[in-house]
Amino acid sequence: MLIISHILGTLVFGKALSIETPELYVALLAGVGVDIDHVFVNRKWAQDIKDFLRERKITYGTKQHSWLQEIMFGTFAGIIIGFLISSFWLPVRWWIFPAFLLLHIALDSVMRYEHKPFVPFNKFKYWGWLYSGTKVELILSSVGLVVFYVFLF
Repeated sequence: MLIISHILGTLVFGKALSIETPELYVALLAGVGVDIDHVFVNRKWAQDIKDFLRERKITYGTKQHSWLQEIMFGTFAGIIIGFLISSFWLPVRWWIFPAFLLLHIALDSVMRYEHKPFVPFNKFKYWGWLYSGTKVELILSSVGLVVFYVFLF
């Protein structure tokens, strides 16, 4: 999904849970910032961004995330990271990071690229049904973000 979609999902979920800063910062880290792993997993992500901005399409788009964004590994890692964050940053509840990481994973799970939900325990894989980086996704996410700010803030 596009970063705008993840921002929108994180803000709407955060608003539904009535979380405020500093927990909102952790929510944004888990819901949006986790995509920094694209830099380390797929070297073609920069070309994808250029192609999307120029031609409104994603050229490579496959396997741009690490195990942290797969459901099984992400759940366990998210819980551990959540406990670590809450032990160092006392106002943040432990479940904020894993909840928003799972939201991120859920949004990505419908995208049309290879997913390995049970990695590293099983080699099962599937492909989502929604093509990534389309104009429709960009328009809907952008409109949704504007509507969120106009009506909920």
